[in-house]
Amino acid sequence: MFAKDAHGRVEQVLAQGAEFFRDAYVSRHTLTISGDNEHHNERYHREKGHFEMRVYRVTGAAGFVCALLLVINSARRAGFLPETALTHAIAPFAALTGLLAITGIYLHIRGTAGSLGLVGYVLNSAGLAGAFAIEYILHFVFPYLGGGTVSALLAGGTGRAFLVTSVVLVMGVLTFGVAAIRSGAMPVVAVSLYAVGMIPGSLRNLMPLPVYLGGLVLAAIGVAWMAARLWSAQEEPVAPARSVRREVRPTA
Repeated sequence: MFAKDAHGRVEQVLAQGAEFFRDAYVSRHTLTISGDNEHHNERYHREKGHFEMRVYRVTGAAGFVCALLLVINSARRAGFLPETALTHAIAPFAALTGLLAITGIYLHIRGTAGSLGLVGYVLNSAGLAGAFAIEYILHFVFPYLGGGTVSALLAGGTGRAFLVTSVVLVMGVLTFGVAAIRSGAMPVVAVSLYAVGMIPGSLRNLMPLPVYLGGLVLAAIGVAWMAARLWSAQEEPVAPARSVRREVRPTA
């Protein structure tokens, strides 16, 4: 019962947020909504469709950036790219742009993904947010600490938090992947590459380096493929609401 209520509230919050941003976008245009004017109703629905298409384009672009950063990170760790301040500075943003891409993908599949899609999206998003925090710490905090301090942190609560984040990310990737495949709105091979690649990509400390880096490359291909699908996604046309006609009855 609690899970059902929580699911309903999360769906309500997402719907209200989407409606708020759609209305904010539409309000920037000269537009009058009237129940007695079908032309204005059609323009309103058309503007909403344009907004949603722009969301797909922005999150699709984030997916392309995520894929590029994953490849760059893999090449740097493999020694094909130099270890520079720039390559270290951009490394954490693979997870952040991935979070944006996953959000766009969920918005695209939510109509057919059901509760499983919502659970997968929440877990995947939480894992990616945690992965961004971990990458930030690894690149901008640990280098300025002594080796003994870092080892002590990893052996204690910090290491356990890293492990929990990895487990949440794996669970989210698998759940979201199953929901995306069941929805039929994303290429099966693309989703499979993302899920298979992110399993070793999420468990960096438990996997051999070649397996970890290969997983990141596979995940990058899957993300780029889904981003391409998202970039070209068109919102299904919404039938304009019928005009409301008031019937005036003669009084006796």
